[in-house]
Amino acid sequence: MVAEVSPVQAATLQADGGVEPAAKPKSAAERLAELALALLTTGTFATGGAIVLFWVIDAIFWHVLVPQNPQALNPVLTLAPPSAAHWFGTDDLGRDVFARTLAGAASVLTVAPAGTLLGLAGGTLIGLCTGYFRGATDEVVMRVVDAVLAFPLIVIAVLVLAVLGPSVINVILVI
Repeated sequence: MVAEVSPVQAATLQADGGVEPAAKPKSAAERLAELALALLTTGTFATGGAIVLFWVIDAIFWHVLVPQNPQALNPVLTLAPPSAAHWFGTDDLGRDVFARTLAGAASVLTVAPAGTLLGLAGGTLIGLCTGYFRGATDEVVMRVVDAVLAFPLIVIAVLVLAVLGPSVINVILVI
């Protein structure tokens, strides 16, 4: 049996360090604001966010940031070391490695998230279907998934790209 506490007794308990009254539940917006503040004050999150922000900005504005054409060949500068003109040096065809690195970010930041989202959607759909139908359907699908996972992924990726041809869509499908 719980005893009733008068307002005077409640104030006394609170002043004495006793039990505090139950706090009002926080709204979703308040909880989200607390989470954002906690994440932004974490050094690891801030560092990771800065790196991701750098690559996103780079992928959008690489044309402005890179003085050289990433595809331009220069046989005179083959395998040149890093210099003021070529910050990362040049490759075996004389192309600027820094320009190629920054230019490659645009395609990576398109293909990687698309492949990840496609895999997430496909895995969720398969999991929901096998969970709903259970029994023989679940067993058959799981054995097929086990068989696919038994092959090295690089072999499957090369096989699919060889059959379907190299394109951005096929790379996204392979990932």
